[in-house]
Amino acid sequence: MGSPHGNWTAHELFRLRKLFPRSSAKRISKLLGRTESSIRRQAKILFRQPRKVGSWSEEDDLVLRRAYGVVELAAIALVVSRPVGEIRLRMKQLRGARSGTPWTAEELALLKELFGSRRDEDLEVCLSRSGEEVADAAMRLCLAKDKAEPGPAHGSPVRMPRWSVQDVDTLARLYPHRENLEIARILGRSAISVANKAHKMGLKKTADNLAEMGRRNVSIRYRG
Repeated sequence: MGSPHGNWTAHELFRLRKLFPRSSAKRISKLLGRTESSIRRQAKILFRQPRKVGSWSEEDDLVLRRAYGVVELAAIALVVSRPVGEIRLRMKQLRGARSGTPWTAEELALLKELFGSRRDEDLEVCLSRSGEEVADAAMRLCLAKDKAEPGPAHGSPVRMPRWSVQDVDTLARLYPHRENLEIARILGRSAISVANKAHKMGLKKTADNLAEMGRRNVSIRYRG
């Protein structure tokens, strides 16, 4: 295959195309035995194409969803061939855009793929869902954060602060009767963190609360 420090081999280029931008340059560097600067230079060559204009394709949206929260926006911009400012605008458009609609099999598959390595707020862009919807779906699927996996785009691991005794007591008292997002705001945590902890504690919503949440979701879904 040749030296990893010489010319890039066809196998290395194949792997780079698969990994970039779904993995950080630092992680790719470890996998391929190349320097981060070498990876960035080669990526610019590999993904060089005319600047795109107009509507986003489903393929480009999927690149953004899979990459957001893991790599720098410049890396995403390189692959989709759009300026960083346009990436930021698209992020705003995607955030929560599907809220209130039923989850598809494809969306649930993407949730399983991304949940462990993304911050909760990033998932609202990656999945176009509200934080509470992501939390509820993650709880049903018994998903958990991969605490050993760093979030390179943010420079810190995907972690939440430890639950104090007071936090646990508050959660046990509020969870049956209030929505996860409201509890998250009270505790200063994410809705996903609330849902995961409640699941581990075996907490359940009251029938009245579940019925009210259902009515609200239907109202949102068919509004307008």
